[in-house]
Amino acid sequence: MRMDLENPELEAFEPILQHLDRLVFEGGIEALQKVGALGNSQELLSVIKTDPSLNRRFLRGCHYGWNEAQGKIGKLVIQYEDEIRQLRPRLKEERRKHNETEVKRLASVISCLGSRQIVLRRLVDAILYHQIKMQNWILRRVSLEYRIRDIDPDTLARTLSIAGDLNRDERMDFHLASDLTTCVHIGDLVKVTLSSKPAGWSLIELKEGRMNLILGDLIEKAGGNLEDDHIQKIREQYGNKAVSQAKRMMRQEARHRELTHVIEKDEGIDPMYQIPIKLMPEAVTVRDYGDVLRRICAKASTTGIESAIVDKSFRLIALNRETFNLLGRPGIAHILYHLQSGETHCTLNENSADELGKMKSVFPFFDLVTMNLYAMWPPSVFLWPMPRDLVRDLLLGRVFVFGQLDYERVFELARTSGIEMRWAEDRELGFPQIAKLIPGSPNARGVSARLMGSEKLAQTLFSGFFARIFLEFMSPSQFMELVKAGFALTD
Repeated sequence: MRMDLENPELEAFEPILQHLDRLVFEGGIEALQKVGALGNSQELLSVIKTDPSLNRRFLRGCHYGWNEAQGKIGKLVIQYEDEIRQLRPRLKEERRKHNETEVKRLASVISCLGSRQIVLRRLVDAILYHQIKMQNWILRRVSLEYRIRDIDPDTLARTLSIAGDLNRDERMDFHLASDLTTCVHIGDLVKVTLSSKPAGWSLIELKEGRMNLILGDLIEKAGGNLEDDHIQKIREQYGNKAVSQAKRMMRQEARHRELTHVIEKDEGIDPMYQIPIKLMPEAVTVRDYGDVLRRICAKASTTGIESAIVDKSFRLIALNRETFNLLGRPGIAHILYHLQSGETHCTLNENSADELGKMKSVFPFFDLVTMNLYAMWPPSVFLWPMPRDLVRDLLLGRVFVFGQLDYERVFELARTSGIEMRWAEDRELGFPQIAKLIPGSPNARGVSARLMGSEKLAQTLFSGFFARIFLEFMSPSQFMELVKAGFALTD
């Protein structure tokens, strides 16, 4: 369901979004333009690569914009959270009274406030994504659960205050509040050193309070792991609550060490699922369908509707608001049915029941904007390869874009690439408890992929792997190359 970011009872959101977007994406550019060192953004790379002093000025400008944006976003997110908490009891009371008009009004305001929070936090994700040099795998390793965590207003306010103080002290080190992102569950702050090449980053755990300092010192002296006799002494001296606190701190330290190990060695233990992982070497050049996406979205804003098919297996449909309101999801399903089946003759007027029944057979299709906003660790809508005003059109519902993956044709594409794919049974999966059902599958949680001509080279692909086509604009042909590269890790 598409989120609504505007509500007549709230201040207009688009001007806020436009101002924050400028702070996040144009701070460095504006810093160079102020001294006459940059005519337009197309010259940026050549300017900062040839002049170290201008590169530093650019980074400081980015830093200033990011820090101001983080502070303003944090205040808004906390403000919206406070308003939501005030409205929820009233909503509950109106539901008890069966006052449907008031229930609908309050629910609409609460939903809008929550949607605004998500969009603002995804804008913070865009800051983080820039800082880690677009290394998407990092974001996949700093989450402990697959959900966007709620914020605690008091905790977030304290963290933002500390981050702001640290950022003002040093303009080449940037500190980002972890809780303001949608995906960082390890550490309180993400610290990025902009002056190093590549930029170095680390996670900081804030130790506030006397007990945290005492326990932190004990854990550090013990090499990060307290033995049973240490635990017993803590219990005798400070009580059971301190023991629980110490164990929590040790788990945090262990996660930090493991994440550092993964970064340095390209293998280790996944922090979310606690299973061994090995990172694929950067040997595959990524090809995406970003140009296609940008083209159809831009054209649909004036033509009403545009479509494209990528590698004969991934379908895109873009619509402007008027066309979407006219067709709705049933209309989109109807179009996709004809694209999927290849039937050019429409029998909807001749035999509506037959045509509508067939439409239920189409593979599921998804609103790419909504899907991206709640997906946690992809780049975020703000980094889609298109002009800033078109991004806002998509966020504010002036343009919609839907994607559908045709698995039958994906499997056909795999065969032409020398890969045999089929739906995997649960008994074949090494850890089915962490695998989600793949939408459009016959209740399967994975796809078995085997290199043709080899009994040994095989791997299982889960839903997250296919999600890259929807969320990272990976073309299906590129997807096949990534699968092929994966066979090297199973050898």
